[in-house]
Amino acid sequence: MLERKRVISWVCVATVVFTAGLAQAQQRRGFFGGSASTLRVATVPAVAEELKLSDEQTELVKKLNAADEKKRQEIFSGNVRDLSREERSELTKKFTEYRATKEEQLAKSLGKEKFQRLQQLSVQVGGILRVVFDRQKAEMLAITDDQRTKFRESMSGLGEQFRAAANDEEARTKLFEKVGEKLIAILTPDQKKKWKEMQGEPASKELMGKIRTALTRRRVF
Repeated sequence: MLERKRVISWVCVATVVFTAGLAQAQQRRGFFGGSASTLRVATVPAVAEELKLSDEQTELVKKLNAADEKKRQEIFSGNVRDLSREERSELTKKFTEYRATKEEQLAKSLGKEKFQRLQQLSVQVGGILRVVFDRQKAEMLAITDDQRTKFRESMSGLGEQFRAAANDEEARTKLFEKVGEKLIAILTPDQKKKWKEMQGEPASKELMGKIRTALTRRRVF
């Protein structure tokens, strides 16, 4: 049941994000406020073990993630859907800037190498589908307005397909791969190169499985 809700949540956010606005998606706990962010991925025990985080660093991760979640709830506590596009954009910008400060704190504690690997794991577990719908990561790929329009068009009409595949793991996986291929095809050669760099060395299937399981249990996907 949880898996079905997670998949439907993904689809709902993906199909409304460009037309209803990023902030509305934040409120609905889809790709954004509850996504596989760097801070959230860092809270997964398997990740802490992989990066060999100290007890002090692990505690800092918990503290920063809690503050990030609290701020998200504060900023998007009202009925965001009633706001104008400009107002939603301003809220999203405010939250993005706040999250960036927390990630900077974590980066200082972990050091360049460990923090970079943490970012790569976050990108890998989220995939291209989340990257193009995440303001910070989309900026790293220099996504244009024209591409955003094409992303929206490529997602059009997929809601029913996702719902139909909600209880079929194989069908669901193939559908996500299909969507991912469509989105990657829209990227320029330079963006595709950057996308590969953002992912870094592929993590083991075991580690990815542990991260996804941990985040799913916390209902952040």
